[in-house]
This record gives sequence, structure tokens and C-alpha cells, in this order.
Amino acid sequence: MRPDDLALLRTPGTPAVAPDGRIAVVAVTRPDVAGNGYRSQLWAVPTDASAPARPLTSGGRDSDPAFSPDGRWLAYLAALGDGAPQVHVLPTAGGAPRRLTDAPLGAGAPVWSPDSRRLAWAAVPGGAPEPDAPRLITPRRPRPDDLGPLADRPLRVHVLDLPDLLADDDAPVPVPVLVGDADPDPVALWRSRDGELVRVARGGAVELRRALSNADPEVLVDGPFTVHGAACGGGVVVASVGHDGSAGELIAITPGRRRLLTAFGSALAATGRVHRATAVGASAPDGTPVDGRITVPAGPGPHPVLVLVPDDRPGWSLQEDVQVAATAGVAVVQCDRAEPEAVLALLDAAVDDPRLDADRIGVAGGAAAVELLGRSERFAAAVVEFGRVDEPPAGAVPVPTLVLHGEQDLRGPGVALHAALERRGVPAELLLFPRGGAEVARTGRPADRVARLEHLVRWWRRWLTPAAVVD
Repeated sequence: MRPDDLALLRTPGTPAVAPDGRIAVVAVTRPDVAGNGYRSQLWAVPTDASAPARPLTSGGRDSDPAFSPDGRWLAYLAALGDGAPQVHVLPTAGGAPRRLTDAPLGAGAPVWSPDSRRLAWAAVPGGAPEPDAPRLITPRRPRPDDLGPLADRPLRVHVLDLPDLLADDDAPVPVPVLVGDADPDPVALWRSRDGELVRVARGGAVELRRALSNADPEVLVDGPFTVHGAACGGGVVVASVGHDGSAGELIAITPGRRRLLTAFGSALAATGRVHRATAVGASAPDGTPVDGRITVPAGPGPHPVLVLVPDDRPGWSLQEDVQVAATAGVAVVQCDRAEPEAVLALLDAAVDDPRLDADRIGVAGGAAAVELLGRSERFAAAVVEFGRVDEPPAGAVPVPTLVLHGEQDLRGPGVALHAALERRGVPAELLLFPRGGAEVARTGRPADRVARLEHLVRWWRRWLTPAAVVD
């Protein structure tokens, strides 16, 4: 994968399945590099694979589809231009969508009542606060990118009665009723008539299981995959599943069968620049197992090595950092644990592969990567982002370091870390994203993400692969 291949990524969200199980609808998001934003639209996917998936909406930012229990309506969020997302409903028998909300700060995902007569969603009442007005924040909660403090702007649940509205296209939209607070904590659980669908992290994978009341959980998706979401209807379970070769596809699961329904990743795969991973395992010094993956470039090698140290669990998924490094001639070792002893144990196991060069190793990550630099002298260069340290540990090996920092991330002191490295005489560079936050790498503006990848390639070519040529 090259940095500009980012435009080819297609990422499906959590699907919705019609009550009869015949159709699934999913929002697919893509980076719009030219427009420096993201576009998403709804796709209709036959669950029997009798026809290809097709676009259902043409809006720029459509998401969160939800079928009514009677199957007559599809509710979803749509945002026009730079506006906030609002709840819309679309008749499944055909017709134009209708907008139901006008929330100044946007509405949350719609949820139907069991009788299909009401819709509920969460929203922050009122408009945005005055930007210069003092705000008292008492509970300690994270400050999400682009949203600022939320403790003084709690979500509220709104409910709208629909019978007259949906029966008459000219009927005015009634005022929704505010019914209470919303729980802001997401839960990876989906209910069905046959049990509850839950995601389970195991060995670097995220599996899908069905919890049954009178038996052991049924495994629906296992192996080297990451389940992003799932839904069911008419006896069919549809899951959005990613792996190291695709950002996500839909699969249908029926008794005794799994069926691939989409090919959202086909454009990227057609470039020939997607590199597949191989599982690798080791034992930490305390005897506990360590899981991970190695992604090796084409050619005999030995290839220089990049160790990715996670601040979360990356799992089996398509990651542009891995793909871009592999295309640039750098093998990538990913560990599903961040403790230095576990990472080093996995690295020892990985470099037993003759295709990997144990004498040319770089490391990338957040605070865990900085800590790793203080435990080993085997690294030739480093990239640090999402850091939570402003001073490297006293024993950290002074290797050339590229610090990445979004200026809107008020928690990660990247500028201070870069200054500390320079004070110690360490070769260091600081790449700043003026409008970026903590999530530049994953959800930042597409132009920033492409620039970030280009600088990563430049850095690894400089310190690990002086003679490498990016395909």
C-alpha cells in the first residue's frame, strides 16, 4: 500500500438486517482525500448473495441504519454539507426519505420501538455553548476530539410518535418528547430472538458469539478476523468483519454456512500492494502467552524490521501503517500486548525468520514505545505518537526519533517530548498537525493521514532502509 492508496479504503459499519432476513443495509465510509473529509452512504446487500451490493443513498454522510420491526421503514442518520446528522426515514417499498429532526448539535443513532410506532434517539439539548464563556466541569471525563468537554452537556433521549407522520407525507413533524438521560458508554452486544450476539477478544482476534440461555455460547465468527458489528433478522446473522487484507466486508451466517456478501476491499486488493500477515507466538518471561503477527515484504530479504507497540489491541485488521511499511520494504512485527517484556519476547521469536534482519530494527507507538526504548538497545530509530510522557525515561536509548503530534490533542505532550530529546542531543523531528487531535492516524483529516504516512516512509527509509525504493 502506498500513502495515496488511503483513498481506496472502504470501511463498513454495523449492519442492519430486515425483519425477513432478505436484505442487510450498511453504511460504508471512505476517505475523500481531494475534499479532505469523509463520505459515507448506505448500501443494500442481499443476504443470499443473489445480487451484488448496491448504493441505497447518495448523501455525503449517511450512517446508522435501523429497520423498523414491521419492515416498512428504514431509519438512518444523514448530514447534508457541513450540517449536523439528523434522523431520516425511508420507506422500504420505495419513495423519498423524510427528515424527522432538527437537532442543532446533531442526533444520535435512531432506535425503533417494538411496535414500529415510535423512534428514539439521543441528542444534546440546545445549541453549542458560547466559545468564550466560562464552563464549570466537575466529573472527570475524557475530552473527545472535535467535541471538547462533554460533562456539562449530557445527552438526553428523545422519543417521537410516528403513526400520523408516516401515513401522510404532508403531516407536520411533531415535537419529540424528552424522556431522560442517555448512557454514553457503548456496549458491544446485539440482541436477537435466538440469543445475544457478543464480541469476544481472543488471541488477537475479535470473535462473534451468540450467548444462549440453555447451552454454551455458539461461535459464529472465529479465526484471524475482527468483528466490527453484527445484526440479525429472519434467522440470518450478518456481521461486518475486517481482516489483514480488507478494512471490512459483510458476511451472512446461517446454520452450517457462512457466505461472503461484499467486495468493498476489491479496489485496494487490485493494486497488488496489500500484504498479508502471519501469526507468531511466544512466551513472556512469566510464562504467559504472547500473540502477534508479522507482515513481510515481497522479496527474499533479509528485511529491516519495524515493531509496532500498541496502546490498544490492534488485532487482525487492515492497518495502513503496516501496509505502507511493507510496501517500502520494511517487515512489521505487531504484538497484542504492550508490556516491554512481552514485546521483546515476541520480537525474539519473530526475528528467527530468516527473512527478517535482526540488526536493523525500529519501533513505533505511544508511551509504551518510549518505555520499550529504556529496556533494550537493539532499536535503531523510533516514531512516537499518542505519547503520554513529556520526558523520556532516564535509561532510554538515544535513538533518532520522529514525534507526531496533533495540536488539538491537549493530553499528549508531543512538543515537550521533542524538546526533551533535542536537549539530550538526540536526532529528532517533530511533525505537527495544526488541526489534528489524538486520532490523526485513524480518523484525522485524510490529507493529514496521507502526509503522516509519507513522513513515516521517509523516516524508515532514512534510518532503516537507505536504499529502499517505494513501489
